[in-house]
Amino acid sequence: MERSIAVSHEAIRCWAKKFGPNYAGRLRRKAPGPNDVWYLDEVVVTLGERKHWLWRAVD
Repeated sequence: MERSIAVSHEAIRCWAKKFGPNYAGRLRRKAPGPNDVWYLDEVVVTLGERKHWLWRAVD
């Protein structure tokens, strides 16, 4: 039995546009807890001889 759903990139983009701002606003308002720990993940990508640094926060 298959348990996956086929979703297009366009559908994901529309969902992010529709629900993203509300979700991000709720995350910003949430006060950090005493046991919250965040790690910073860094990746360097070279595009056309130029280096770009990408960071993301990992909970």
